[in-house]
Amino acid sequence: MYRNSIKNFIYVLFVIIFFSHRVSAKNSNLNQKKIANNFKIIKEQVIDLTLMNKRQQAIELIDNEIKYADNYKKKNLLNLKFNTLNEFLSLNSQEAYETGLSSIYQNKKKAQKNIEKCLLLEPDNLQCQWLELKFFKKYNYGQFEEKAEIYLKSVKQDVKSQLLYLSLLINLKLAIKPEQLSILNNKSNKFEDHFLNLLIKYKIAINSKNYDNAKLIIKDINVITKDYPDSIFMNYEILKLTEIDSKNLDSLLDIYKKKCADLPKNIIRKYIFDINLCNRSLN
Repeated sequence: MYRNSIKNFIYVLFVIIFFSHRVSAKNSNLNQKKIANNFKIIKEQVIDLTLMNKRQQAIELIDNEIKYADNYKKKNLLNLKFNTLNEFLSLNSQEAYETGLSSIYQNKKKAQKNIEKCLLLEPDNLQCQWLELKFFKKYNYGQFEEKAEIYLKSVKQDVKSQLLYLSLLINLKLAIKPEQLSILNNKSNKFEDHFLNLLIKYKIAINSKNYDNAKLIIKDINVITKDYPDSIFMNYEILKLTEIDSKNLDSLLDIYKKKCADLPKNIIRKYIFDINLCNRSLN
């Protein structure tokens, strides 16, 4: 009798737990579906606003949703924000960007004129802003610092921009938290992420005078690309810092300068994420 009661109790308990899990799973699925539908509605609203040239309103809508979103939805919203801010809203702004990009190393005035036009047409476009940063990094470091701090605020929360964010912090010689460096442990099949990861590690190795590690990183860079002009400068830099007699290295620096003086557009585009492309020095 007593054993039967226990068996009955266990059976009832099992049934309760089983159906509780089923209800819980069902509720969880319903919540996920509700979140997905809600995100779909927001995405459609953002697209509509962007197409009407109301990107700022679209970003405000996303930012407002982020305040109340869980981690899953927040990640999707941040990706949506990143994509929205990187879209060109007109052919004129895109053409200005392309012309500014192709002339940034050979024709300062032409580049400046088109970058300014790009930003006039789309002041919140992250591609136009990044090209402006590259321009000031080469021609006006004071303005680069000012613009870079504004850019950092724009992409601080964006997952896709964290390596760019970290590279700017290092260039500005700002304090970096240990957890921010943890992103360097992430593996990515995306060329841009992998390459930028190596560039950051190289800079950290140079700053910490870990020249052996810096040499290994240069080898890694040479493995994945043969057309990167700044690997020439990196070899020059390492030899300059480690060789006792480095008087004959000027020829290597001359090769770097000549290569950068006539840099093809496809190379500029390929390494657009490198804020120091063809602009490195020992200082």
